[in-house]
Amino acid sequence: MKKIFQLVSVFFFVICLIISPLSTAFAQSGDHSLSFVQPAAIIIPAPITPSGSTTDTTPTYTWTKITGATQYQMVVYKSGKQVAIKIVSPTYCGTTQCTYTPTTALSYGSYTWKIHAYIAGWKSYSALKTFSIIPPLPVPTSPKGITTDTTPTFIWTKVPGASQYRYSLYQMSGTSASLKYTKTVASSICGIKTCASTPPIIINYASYKWKVQALVSGTWRTYSALTAFSTVTPASLTPISKTPTGTITKDIATFTWTKVAPASKYLLYVYKGTTAVVAASVPITACGVTYCTATPAKVLVNGTYSWKVRAMVNNVLQPFSATKAFVVKAVIIPTQLSPLGYVFPIRPIFTWSKLLNTTYYNYIVYNKNGVIIHNYTINATTCGANYCIHKPAVNLTASANYTWKVRAKVSGYWRAFSSTQSFRSQTIGWTPVWGTWPIDANGYYITAGVNNAEASTKYNGSYSTVTYEARIRRTGTWKYDPNFLIIRGTPNPLGANKMWGSSLRFEYANTGQYSIYLNGVPKVSWASSSAIRPNDWNILKVTASGPNMVFYINGTRVWYGSIPDAPASGLVGLGMMTANSTDATNRLYVDWMRVSNVVTASAGDPTDYPLAEAIQGDGTASAAP
Repeated sequence: MKKIFQLVSVFFFVICLIISPLSTAFAQSGDHSLSFVQPAAIIIPAPITPSGSTTDTTPTYTWTKITGATQYQMVVYKSGKQVAIKIVSPTYCGTTQCTYTPTTALSYGSYTWKIHAYIAGWKSYSALKTFSIIPPLPVPTSPKGITTDTTPTFIWTKVPGASQYRYSLYQMSGTSASLKYTKTVASSICGIKTCASTPPIIINYASYKWKVQALVSGTWRTYSALTAFSTVTPASLTPISKTPTGTITKDIATFTWTKVAPASKYLLYVYKGTTAVVAASVPITACGVTYCTATPAKVLVNGTYSWKVRAMVNNVLQPFSATKAFVVKAVIIPTQLSPLGYVFPIRPIFTWSKLLNTTYYNYIVYNKNGVIIHNYTINATTCGANYCIHKPAVNLTASANYTWKVRAKVSGYWRAFSSTQSFRSQTIGWTPVWGTWPIDANGYYITAGVNNAEASTKYNGSYSTVTYEARIRRTGTWKYDPNFLIIRGTPNPLGANKMWGSSLRFEYANTGQYSIYLNGVPKVSWASSSAIRPNDWNILKVTASGPNMVFYINGTRVWYGSIPDAPASGLVGLGMMTANSTDATNRLYVDWMRVSNVVTASAGDPTDYPLAEAIQGDGTASAAP
């Protein structure tokens, strides 16, 4: 215990010896607070990049930012010799680092670099950082993937400073490789960025791999990675056109061809004559296991077309498929029914045939200068069973020429417009021969007839060669009375029942029959025709050139031949016979007429209108369609 007490006493004595001078110092200074030494500020930047190996001959230099530095100076050495020195503004610095990329290229080799900062004077340099610039490996770019070329051109990226290149080709059999040849070429074959060599050696259709290396500064550098390609026959990369072919009834066609397995895309071309109407890029997602299909959103008007397709393989366009021809004969264009030719109202009712699966119709009316007067889009739900009818809210100018066309929106696509038809709003030139011929509230030229007589009207002008047509409708309960067109007629003197003194008449009745009479003598005596629409609108047409005549009803040719004793010329007119005028619904309505001194051949005779069979009545007996 005594010994322990002695040790403790010695410990306290030593502590007192240490503390006593410090206490005296504090007492003398009168400052009893503790003080700490601040660490020295960092004034030497640390190099970060370049470091290690790089192929960049203008590498980017990066170092740590020094607070307060107004300049930096970096020095680059090669083999201990200074090769570059640069003072860099702190504007190249971000929050923590500075970055600078010189424009002067360095040669291949080993380098060191260092940097120091200027803070009221240049501070000490950093430690040296080591890096090397090595030549890049050439990169094979072609051939690769699939090719039909059996003497392929080998292309790779150029290596700056290379004096020669060596490439080797191997034929593959599974995973085994057999060397086909090795070629050494001078750098003179290179362009600005790539080198190309075509050895005159034909290779088989097979799978291959190849690689290339560069000779730089007398040393053959490392080979590139192996690049694979296969040679195949041209036929295997050529798609086979399948459909469409022949005649199709849709104006938006779907095209089908055989799949080319390595294709990255396809180019599809559709021509009308020599004009390309479709030039579409088709992705490989359009293909299944065996076939590819594409439906370009292009409405094809009726006519003859051809098409072909080619594949893109390895960014190379392959041969076209054989050209396939097809014909579009689509019933997707409305038939204009009225107005045509000479019309009577200044606000005519526009009428066209109704189409199936249609949501909207659009018709446009132009004046003689091509200025749009009307442009209406009509909901298809407003159409009747067979016709669509629309009356504009604005009157046209009387005695003026107009044109119009109509199109349908079917299955979400606006289809092609109909052909442009012309009309003229006027009644000038028409003179009643017998009976009353007013214009009704709908703008139709009408007559209620004359009991036991013919009501008729004539148009000014004498015609020999003639095309004459009119759209007329007969209403009433008595279906046997004839309704007629007259050509080469002479009204006076009027005969029995007020018939013209001389005329060639084309007649029809609501019994579904027609006749052709010359001065009361039948040339065709009441023959039946399914082309007639009883109690509905009918378009009657006659063409005459000398004794040769052709007669049409609603676009269907019902008779043609020679009538040698027909008058050589005369007026045109129209009218109806009334045997019972007590019927209050007895009317003949005239929508329009057209007449010219030129014979207009009908499209493809025997049909005048491509959609003649679609022109059907609504089955009503009202005074308007």
